[in-house]
Amino acid sequence: MNPRKFQRKRGTCMHMCSVHEYSKRLEQDIYSTFETDNGKFLHHLAVKEYQRASADQEESQPEDLRPSINSFKTVQYLFIDLLQRYEQNFDELYNFMWNR
Repeated sequence: MNPRKFQRKRGTCMHMCSVHEYSKRLEQDIYSTFETDNGKFLHHLAVKEYQRASADQEESQPEDLRPSINSFKTVQYLFIDLLQRYEQNFDELYNFMWNR
């Protein structure tokens, strides 16, 4: 057994959504109104979508993973900033948060 295979990766993405995912979602026009300002999809508002691990999926690269401090800030953004700003749209916001 190779111990290097099981080394923990350290995330380097300091955004809520990696550049790779943001570019892909922008190109495919896949984003939520909660990630836009005046209808424009903005990187600083984009939040990484949850993806279930599968055998055919490529291994995540450090630049696609958030470090723990940034993961914490993302959770704060979702549960404090967005909830306070959009509490009247709770059903829509819940659906957005469900896959983040």
